[in-house]
Amino acid sequence: MRADSLSLSGQRAYLLGTRLRLTLAVCSAILAVGTFSVGAVDLASLAVAVAFLVTLLIELWLLATKPERNWYDGRALAESVKTLTWKYAVGAQPYTLSCTPEEGELCFIENIESLIREMPSDSIVLASPVRISERIREVRDSPLDARRSVYLRDRMRIK
Repeated sequence: MRADSLSLSGQRAYLLGTRLRLTLAVCSAILAVGTFSVGAVDLASLAVAVAFLVTLLIELWLLATKPERNWYDGRALAESVKTLTWKYAVGAQPYTLSCTPEEGELCFIENIESLIREMPSDSIVLASPVRISERIREVRDSPLDARRSVYLRDRMRIK
């Protein structure tokens, strides 16, 4: 799913930026304790200044790209899609088995597309039309006990 990969990419970028900022801050603090001069130039002070400058650049990059937004928005969309997919697969509200297969599919697809349109992030785009896999259809068409078993095993992770 595109939202899932977007979330993971945002998470990696944000965590990398955070690690770099913290590492540079600690290095700056350690370097600021001492002095190491070569001639009239204090190399420790110069290193502290460079570390702070790089930290500032990383901070500006994080502010400009907002990877945490992609992380959170992608995660929220992925979880919402997963929830709606499970509801559809097991025949829960609003996709009850009392509606026709066409009505259920149309409602499900419209809800997924609506979620995507309403996401605040402009970096999440619908790469292809929403489709329902054969596996989801098989689960939906199976008896209640089978649907319950699949849900408990695969969604709730109860063996």
